Amino acid sequence: MKELVMKKRTLLKIALVGFIALNVFQLNAQSTQEFAIIKFNPLRTIIKQNVEIPFSALIKNERDLNMHVFSELMLPKGAVLVNGNLKSYHSYVSEDQTDLLNWTIRFTNPGEHKLTLKLFNDNDTIENTITLNVTDRYWVQKKFFLSAWSPPLLNKEAYDYFSDADFDLVLWLSPNEATVSLAEQYDMDYLLRAGNLVGENEFLRAPDNIAPDDLTTENLVKLDGMIRQFKDREKALGYYITDEPNAKAFPNLAKTVNYLREKDPTRLSFINLFPTYANARQLGTPVYEDYIEQFLSIVKPEILSYDHYHFFNDKDGKEYFKNLGIIRKWALAYDVPFCNIIQAIGTNGTSQSRLNWRTPSEAEHRWLVYSSLTYGAKGIVWFHWDNAWGLTGSPERDKLYASIKQLNKEINIIGDILINLHSAGVYHTKSVPDCSLLPTDGIIRSVSENADLVIGYFKDSNDKDYFMLMNKNYNDPVTAIVTLNGITDNLQYFNITKKQWEVVRHDNNSGNSRFDVTLRPGGGKLFSVEN
Repeated sequence: MKELVMKKRTLLKIALVGFIALNVFQLNAQSTQEFAIIKFNPLRTIIKQNVEIPFSALIKNERDLNMHVFSELMLPKGAVLVNGNLKSYHSYVSEDQTDLLNWTIRFTNPGEHKLTLKLFNDNDTIENTITLNVTDRYWVQKKFFLSAWSPPLLNKEAYDYFSDADFDLVLWLSPNEATVSLAEQYDMDYLLRAGNLVGENEFLRAPDNIAPDDLTTENLVKLDGMIRQFKDREKALGYYITDEPNAKAFPNLAKTVNYLREKDPTRLSFINLFPTYANARQLGTPVYEDYIEQFLSIVKPEILSYDHYHFFNDKDGKEYFKNLGIIRKWALAYDVPFCNIIQAIGTNGTSQSRLNWRTPSEAEHRWLVYSSLTYGAKGIVWFHWDNAWGLTGSPERDKLYASIKQLNKEINIIGDILINLHSAGVYHTKSVPDCSLLPTDGIIRSVSENADLVIGYFKDSNDKDYFMLMNKNYNDPVTAIVTLNGITDNLQYFNITKKQWEVVRHDNNSGNSRFDVTLRPGGGKLFSVEN
């Protein structure tokens, strides 16, 4: 009888242990859905040795219950935390709530580094590990990026014409000696056309909004011959890959950029993106900013380039400044320069007349250039140069050429200054959708009401202040009264004609420095200020 009771107790214990184990298993199975790491990435496209790199992570409570969450960032040897906390308590995270983590990290050694982020509470732990390649070799922009879409024809007359317009960069050339040698005779930098070697239309664009097949090693090694042939050519600035890719091609573009970077790390990989008015099928994402962010985080380019064509026969476009603002925002977030591809020509009477573009005036060309510069662009490309409906085939060729030649001269002069400045803010003096109005607490306190201006703030490496004033009216010049915050004894503007800084006469009697400025239609001027 005693033995029977003992057996029953033993069986009861086994059943109870089994019940508890089953419920613990079910709890853990459910708890894996409690929270998630939505994003965990560096806000840089190249992880540079001994440079401070910002990182961010987005975590989310995916349960319908509030919970306590803890996080821990685990750094490898050679990684130094500059800002942020390795361990964080996220308080009481409510259902469906997200929380953002930020760190700044410096890597003292080149090579491969792994960072792990852990999230945990009383029930569960999850983690995400990213692998980074830290390098001390990468492309550095040394001068303003200025070119035209579609290269000149391969003859001396075409290159004379192109060179005389103050261009010194050919946007792309076929990777062969005959085409490259002509550019080098004219002392021009150039990009080598690389994308078509691996199958540009098949793998790198996804124009049908369908993910292409994965690029393989067999595809990528087709780049090796070009790399070997031109790796030591001084004028080879980098590689042109493709134009206006769909986001579904980004993984293949990432493979291409990474392959070129591993083989030839100090050269640029150039890819141009869609504008805001592209539709979701073209973009591969429902939201334009997601398209830009994914490009930066997945493809990891050295420069952010896009095109936006603004001047139509019956109107101006609606989103020019919105697009400029989005590109500037993400270029700053990832610390890459950006390039604006702007409208050089009209399409009336050409095979592309369906585009309905009007031929820009000299003032409209100037408006495009100086709006880009005021927003902090480090590159401008004119669209487009050759071909039957390009500038060289236009009935208005001489007028367009004279305009672009003059502006290129100005860009090359002022670009030497702007290339070393950091965009610190951009504002409008009159309301524009998706743009910020000029605040009263910045460098500039106010601008007279008659002036519709864009104002760009800049800083140099010594924290000195600069600002650019741009006239948004491309029909008429404007003379504006500008009032600064406080008194300055050293106010200068850069005289492009004389290629030198000149003192600006200003009035300090009101307690704030005040001066007059006259701007050409669509024009701009760069100022420096010291208090």
